[in-house]
Amino acid sequence: MRPQGADAWHFIATLTQNINRGAVSSGRLTLAVEGTGASGLERLAWTDLRQQEDAPATDYSFKYFQQVEGDIVLPPGFHPLRVHVRLVPAGGSAVEQSFPWADMATPAVPGA
Repeated sequence: MRPQGADAWHFIATLTQNINRGAVSSGRLTLAVEGTGASGLERLAWTDLRQQEDAPATDYSFKYFQQVEGDIVLPPGFHPLRVHVRLVPAGGSAVEQSFPWADMATPAVPGA
């Protein structure tokens, strides 16, 4: 996660395949962010983060690895705590993993 402005963030997710290295892995990626806002603990869904009611997930398709990236927007006054990454493969069950925001966010670089 890299800051892109006041409340906008750019994400880069590196996806790797360990089970069947010769096959193509494809599907869709979404994020959710958990944190505190005006009403206490909140979980912002992909559509909230993309500011679109029907925001399409980010597609992925790779054989060994792929970097998937995009932008999200947090509401003013929202303090993120965790990022939840959800992969829905073309075949098989969805996979979700969460990460502490502090481990994922890169501080803004002055003058950049």
